Amino acid sequence: MTLIAVVVARMCSWFLLRTVATTSVIFAAVCIHWMIGIGFADAHGSVAHFSPSAVAGSPERSLSPMIYFSFMTLTTTGYGDFAPVTPLSRSMASLEAFVGVFYPAIVISKLVSLQGTRMTESGSRNDAEWVTEAERSVR
Repeated sequence: MTLIAVVVARMCSWFLLRTVATTSVIFAAVCIHWMIGIGFADAHGSVAHFSPSAVAGSPERSLSPMIYFSFMTLTTTGYGDFAPVTPLSRSMASLEAFVGVFYPAIVISKLVSLQGTRMTESGSRNDAEWVTEAERSVR
């Protein structure tokens, strides 16, 4: 679990320091999202190992149902068949849902800003460049 957290932190720092939206940057963003889900699955599995009643509806305490539970929480799809029961598992599910909502918003805004920068530098005439030129003339 610690290794996953370190990898996610390192990938996030790499992603946030990019200045151009490339295919590698987009793939990194997707990989970060997957790693967050797998990290939470591992955390849910650890909680379920010590408290078997932490997640209702999970017949086994292996990683596979926890991955399903984690990605249903991360994408805020909903469970239907799984439910967090203990206060710790509910808190973790709430945190994961929070991350699942805000991570895509942050990533999309970063990618849009990188693409806007790229459009301005490429010399193409579009709305993003006109806004940038208008902002420069005000300053």
